[in-house]
Amino acid sequence: MLQQAIADSQLPLTRIEAETGIHRSLLSRFLNGQSSIRLQTADVLAEYLGLSLQKTRRPQHEEQDMTSKTALRTTDAGYINRNEQENLGCTGLPGNDHNQLLYNMRCKRCGHEYRANGSDIFQRKCPKCMDGRPGV
Repeated sequence: MLQQAIADSQLPLTRIEAETGIHRSLLSRFLNGQSSIRLQTADVLAEYLGLSLQKTRRPQHEEQDMTSKTALRTTDAGYINRNEQENLGCTGLPGNDHNQLLYNMRCKRCGHEYRANGSDIFQRKCPKCMDGRPGV
């Protein structure tokens, strides 16, 4: 929304830079979707454009968008890796990798469930339909 407000203002980036102190290369990358900005920078831009920012929470989705970055860590239940393997949660059992715990995993493609070390979650492939390593 802030990106749209900047674009709609039709103000040159050099002017916004001069009046806010925010470098135009950062503004350009932000407008092109190549980078994000800090909350403090967003506040400065909002005030400059006569807008106010409101704190909102994003709804929790059962499945995360595979192309977006989320706040979930690989060891958080609900995390889905690039191979469509979902972390169902920690078992509390020791794994077979140094100081790792085992996590229940489920393939989003075929539904196969297996266990994996916490350190492997980000790269796991399904042992049944993707020729991944067998579960622990």
